[in-house]
Amino acid sequence: MKVCKNKIVTLRKEHGWSQSTLAEISGLGERTIQRIEKEGVCSLESAMALASVFELSPKELHVDVNQIDDDIVHAREVNWGGVIGMIVLFLSAFFIIDLTSKYPNWEIVSACLILGLSFALSCVAHGIRETLSSLAATAWIIRIPTAVQGVSKKIAIIKSLRDYAYIVGIVSSLVCGLTIVNHSQIDLLHLTNYFTYAIRPLVYGILMSELWFRPLKHRLEHMLKVNAVPHKEESKS
Repeated sequence: MKVCKNKIVTLRKEHGWSQSTLAEISGLGERTIQRIEKEGVCSLESAMALASVFELSPKELHVDVNQIDDDIVHAREVNWGGVIGMIVLFLSAFFIIDLTSKYPNWEIVSACLILGLSFALSCVAHGIRETLSSLAATAWIIRIPTAVQGVSKKIAIIKSLRDYAYIVGIVSSLVCGLTIVNHSQIDLLHLTNYFTYAIRPLVYGILMSELWFRPLKHRLEHMLKVNAVPHKEESKS
């Protein structure tokens, strides 16, 4: 059976797996994975194993001449999610330095900076559609969907968002603190106020990471684990 070797390589890298890791998860040999990615040919059993790991049907891994051409065309398209993300990143970099002394409502600004920059970084890394789709999965915490696809990829994106929120919170608090030191006369009597003012972005980063992204990640992992049980039972039978 002919399969799209480029698609398999792309899916493996999107999950952050090595060839040995994919071999272990799918139950195939590492040499089998290497041969499939090199030659694009495998048995039906191997295709079914890979399709199960990537949450696809074996037909979606099948390849013909037209499909190969489409893969090449898509690879050359502009990543508009990355373009939008970079624009937001540059604009936010100027705002975070300037708004601390001119914008009165720093609470709203802090929250928007954490969410906006985390979203922009995720768009650069994963694309805007994938990021929006992963954030939309927040509804799954309350309402369990009947059928879903791409749960593993959503988990990776949510994990990235959690890490980005921490990084943006730390950097924003440092920049805010430096802005206060450079543009204000430090009064030791009000040092606590300066500190709490500067640390707000970090606080919002922690809140978003621990009260939104982490619970969502755990929910998706639970769904993936529950969904994997029937597949294991079917394979045993």
